[in-house]
Amino acid sequence: EPLSAEGDEVFLFPTPQQLCGLSGAQLMGCGLGYRTRYIQNAAAQASSGTLDLGALAALPDDALFSRLLELDGVGKKVANCVCLFGYGRTAMAPIDVWIQRLIDEEFGGRDPFPSYGQQAGIVQQYLFYYKRSTRRSVAHKK
Repeated sequence: EPLSAEGDEVFLFPTPQQLCGLSGAQLMGCGLGYRTRYIQNAAAQASSGTLDLGALAALPDDALFSRLLELDGVGKKVANCVCLFGYGRTAMAPIDVWIQRLIDEEFGGRDPFPSYGQQAGIVQQYLFYYKRSTRRSVAHKK
């Protein structure tokens, strides 16, 4: 649904019920690709109440992470992303290829995020931006 925010048009994230009302082709049209089936399954569970999104919010970080891993198609990176971006769990630091490259190249292969405690996810975002920015500038110089 469109929403006007400070003069810009933005769109609300669809509800599980709205997602359930879309066909696989419509979801594929959103660029979901192979993730379409996973989105449909999670939306159906949330819509039926077998996946209680409100109850997830009350779980401690480790329990939330573990519960998300039980969902079809959710691995460690996605579970960490949902914890950080969906539930505001700033201690969670998703590790994608850019962050793994940063860990390998800048930290000698040792994961620095546990030492940042409750701010690990925030630091991860700054380091992600740094790594993407410096990688691009190095590529442009060649």
